[in-house]
Amino acid sequence: MKMEWTLKSWNEVTKEEMYDWLELRSEIFIVEQDCPYQDLDRKDQECYHLWSRNAEGKMIAYSRIVPPGVSYDIPSIGRVVASELVRGTGMGVVLMKESMKACHELFGDLPVKISAQQYLVKFYGKFGFVPEGPGYLEDNLPHIAMTSKTGQDLGPIQAQLNQLNTNRSRFLQTLSEWTGEDRTRASRQSKWNAMQVAEHILTSEFGTLNYLIKKTQSGFDELMRVTDENRGNSRELNDKLRSDNRWKAPDVLPDPEGKMPLSELHEKWMKTGKGIDQFTLSFPSEHTDKLVFRHPFYGRFTLLQTLQFLSEHIVHHEHQLKRIQLS
Repeated sequence: MKMEWTLKSWNEVTKEEMYDWLELRSEIFIVEQDCPYQDLDRKDQECYHLWSRNAEGKMIAYSRIVPPGVSYDIPSIGRVVASELVRGTGMGVVLMKESMKACHELFGDLPVKISAQQYLVKFYGKFGFVPEGPGYLEDNLPHIAMTSKTGQDLGPIQAQLNQLNTNRSRFLQTLSEWTGEDRTRASRQSKWNAMQVAEHILTSEFGTLNYLIKKTQSGFDELMRVTDENRGNSRELNDKLRSDNRWKAPDVLPDPEGKMPLSELHEKWMKTGKGIDQFTLSFPSEHTDKLVFRHPFYGRFTLLQTLQFLSEHIVHHEHQLKRIQLS
């Protein structure tokens, strides 16, 4: 069925149209998601509004197209919502395609930024959006910033940083969906409970970041360049981390206690993730072949190889979470 889409500025919207999209937004975001929050944020007046109706005239899909300078310095898409009447029909995909189309028609070939609920990272990834930085709580729900990089060359280091942020957000989202009892429950299939696993990964990332900073604070001229041996070691480590096999943690890392509240762990992990982002984004491009980190078992790595290790390390422990959940 061919759908008709309407795109209007605030000054073009009628009172009836405004009532309909406010009704749809409150129906889903506030009532259905049981999330009391301030939907009316004084931005609607500066935005464009996109929607579609069914044959009976009921508004079934809506998004808010935000110009540069309102939420971010680039365009944004927000309040993306589809009625329960069209769930499971692919309406979400159509709505995002129409929203991206509207952004490009209005603002040209600028990248687009969104604040996405973390469980929808994979969905928005279909449209060229990649995570930026660690996650955060918005209206008490886990979110992460994502930016459309379609048509731009990310480069392998930026792409790997985005993958690390995606994996970290996915892990935290999984933890947030478990009950407090399940997160601290002992398991016959795992030496650690879920919170101990998370604390171990956080400790590993924090230690890696500190090593990177210390190793490079005196400059790069004296650092060794990557060799085929380093590349081979990196591939071997990542292959092992992707597997479901169990490995002994390095002695340099303390045994996690698992007593940290989830909110505190989330905050510390976000802060560490932000530090890794800042280090990576300020890293001199002419030194990406230098060995800046030393793994206790597999030797020295470049920045790219270090980010790959951190990313696959999370994947490795997601297998452990599954074992705990099934036990």
